[in-house]
Amino acid sequence: MIDHQKERLVGEIIYYNHQKKFGFIKTSDGDSFFFYSNSQIRWDEKQEGLIQKMFTPFVGDTVSFLIRPSEYKKGELEAYGLKWIGNSHKEALLLEMKSNLNILGEILPGFESVYYLKPENHKCWLKIIPGPWDVELPSFLEDREGSWMNFRIVQKANLQRMKAILFESPKSSIYDYLSYHQKAGFPIPLRIISNKKGKIKVETEEGGIKGFFISSSITDSGELLWLKTLSKDMVVDGFVSHVLLTSKTILVDFFKPHNPFNQEVEEGFSDAEGIIDF
Repeated sequence: MIDHQKERLVGEIIYYNHQKKFGFIKTSDGDSFFFYSNSQIRWDEKQEGLIQKMFTPFVGDTVSFLIRPSEYKKGELEAYGLKWIGNSHKEALLLEMKSNLNILGEILPGFESVYYLKPENHKCWLKIIPGPWDVELPSFLEDREGSWMNFRIVQKANLQRMKAILFESPKSSIYDYLSYHQKAGFPIPLRIISNKKGKIKVETEEGGIKGFFISSSITDSGELLWLKTLSKDMVVDGFVSHVLLTSKTILVDFFKPHNPFNQEVEEGFSDAEGIIDF
């Protein structure tokens, strides 16, 4: 007979409803226990000393817990005082992603425009967050509910806080604008923010995206002389040499266009997104 006041059991969360804040834990013996866990309950349990740290439950989490007579179903037991132990499914996912870059995840709906991703062949859920260039992500996800997409993981060092960013997700109009000009080799207006110690910081006139240019590789005396004339708030034309997806930043070149794809792009047209209005 289990003393539900003292003995902690260990099990895995097999279901959790993020909207209604309830779920089920299954032990290695096959027993299942209902639990209810919102932020106020977790805070009260922390204040009572039942738990040391608050966490948000996710499917696949291994937890320890106490049991008591159910407050919702007479004659049954329920779990409470959940303590997070780990998530072996997320650990396995990280290991697989080191050798496989094409893992898919299924988009699942959450609550109040929050969506989750269930990685293929793994019993865990990851919250989907927007990338730095993404716009209108909730409507994008709503149209793709139940579909499969590639993703990457952020906050890998903390299994409790791991999140997913989709590879195929919406981009902002400024991203389309910069990507098009990069591929076509067309210049864009750049406002000088600073010019110090061989590093010129700029900001795009279109969308306020930050960028920089390193002058240390320039050997032409005429180009070096011109670079020294650049001062704060001047607006000059420059070429986008690289769009950094992870930081919403660009690298620029003032002297020659970069067209790594070596392709022709019709003016006013992006091969990825269609017509762009300038």
